[in-house]
Amino acid sequence: MDDKEFKIKEVNIGMAPKQGSLRQPEVGQTNKPPKGKMRGLVSLFSKKNLPKTLIAVFCVSAVVAILSFVAGKSSFNLDNVKINIRIPSSVSSGEEVVVKIDYINDNRVGLKDMYLTVDYPSGTFSIDGKELNQERKSLEPIAKKSQGTEEFKVRFVGEKGDSKNITVKLNFVPQNISSPFESSTTSRVEINSVLVSINIDGPEKAIAGEEANYLIEYENKTEENIYNLNLELVYDKDFKFKSAEPAPKQDTNNIWQIDVLKAGEKRSINLIGDLNGKEGESKSLKVVIGRIENDQLIQYSQSEYLTLISPS
Repeated sequence: MDDKEFKIKEVNIGMAPKQGSLRQPEVGQTNKPPKGKMRGLVSLFSKKNLPKTLIAVFCVSAVVAILSFVAGKSSFNLDNVKINIRIPSSVSSGEEVVVKIDYINDNRVGLKDMYLTVDYPSGTFSIDGKELNQERKSLEPIAKKSQGTEEFKVRFVGEKGDSKNITVKLNFVPQNISSPFESSTTSRVEINSVLVSINIDGPEKAIAGEEANYLIEYENKTEENIYNLNLELVYDKDFKFKSAEPAPKQDTNNIWQIDVLKAGEKRSINLIGDLNGKEGESKSLKVVIGRIENDQLIQYSQSEYLTLISPS
């Protein structure tokens, strides 16, 4: 071995290495984000990457909207919106009837833009005598777990045994959904009695151009007198009036005024006229009776009779 000098240097292992490369920021200085991150953020909105960025933002927004819609619908159920029609199961023809409609919201959200639509059967009249086919009424918004009631006053006119169907629809928009909804229900009422009954007897068949005779009977079915009645005949366009006994109101050929019809009293009208038409056609004679009130006819009863035009 060569004679070389080796020097051994003593090292103190208790001393920490110098940290000259780590310095605390001086007062007034702030940590700045790395330039690479800034460049990456800016590059998302660069002309080259902007379409992709917009598509990504649109997709995220769409997902959020769908989740919000699903979450909203989960708190609304159409089956929790109910309608109930409160009406007597049977009524007298021509009497005033109060139709009560309950609408119930059993959801955890309120309802807005509400309106009720009531579809009436034929032979339905308002209290002032106007014939009704439909009524519509706007409603105030209703809170969650709430209900409301609306009333409609009408008269049902028809013959004993007639059934009348009423349909009610409730349209609304839930407060957390923009889509409109509809709930509906139907109820039936039967005419079990009449204040004044009407019976028409006439020819079932007739030859065109020949004379036709009709017997019209009307009777007070109540236990009280009925005052200021009006009986009106509605003729077919091919019926030509000739005479009647008793005679109709002056200057008319189809109206009879009855000052009083006593309890249980029955009266009749004999009608004669010429009936025309084509073979196979049915010709109608309609009888309407009611009370005059404020120059309006409040109907009590109505009836119709058909005569078939037969070959000569």
